[in-house]
Amino acid sequence: MLRPFPPAIRRSVLYWLAWTAVGLFYISQDFITRLSRSESIPWRNIIVGWMAAVYICAAFTPSILWLGRRWVVSEVYRGRISPFISAPRSSLAGIDRS
Repeated sequence: MLRPFPPAIRRSVLYWLAWTAVGLFYISQDFITRLSRSESIPWRNIIVGWMAAVYICAAFTPSILWLGRRWVVSEVYRGRISPFISAPRSSLAGIDRS
């Protein structure tokens, strides 16, 4: 009889599957964009590039979730902290669009 996997392994597999789905979505988005422009499609560069990027994000996911559980922003402080959160978020969004 098989024993069930520990919760940490199940969670890791779930993160990996979720980030793989994100990577496949970005690959398809890149593919459709290049196809609509009649550009050549360098499959190896697209697949390796996007999957490397999402697996780097996947590697940091457990630590980011741990930080979110460790330092929870309560409802009382949320109004005071929101300017400190939204300012970097807005600047990063501006950098991303340029």
